[in-house]
Amino acid sequence: MVAKRARALYWYSVISTYSLSPAAKRKLRKMERDFHVREFGEELARINFLPENRRKQAVAEMIDYACSKGVVLSRPALGVTP
Repeated sequence: MVAKRARALYWYSVISTYSLSPAAKRKLRKMERDFHVREFGEELARINFLPENRRKQAVAEMIDYACSKGVVLSRPALGVTP
C-alpha cells in the first residue's frame, strides 16, 4: 500500500513541474505533507519540508542530542566482534 501511495506522490510531483494554478500547487503540497506525516511522523515530516541547509542543521542537532543522551550511532561491521 505504501508503494502505491509513493508512486502516486511521485506522479503528482512530476505534474507539479508543469504550470498549475496556485490552488492546485497548494493542494499537491498538502497531499505530500500529509503523506510524510502518515509515513514518517510529525517531526520528520516537519524536517523534510525545511530548506536544505536548515534540514541538515536540524539533523545534526538531533544527532548531537542523541549522542549527549548516550545513544551510540555507529555499529561494527557484520561478522566482526569487538
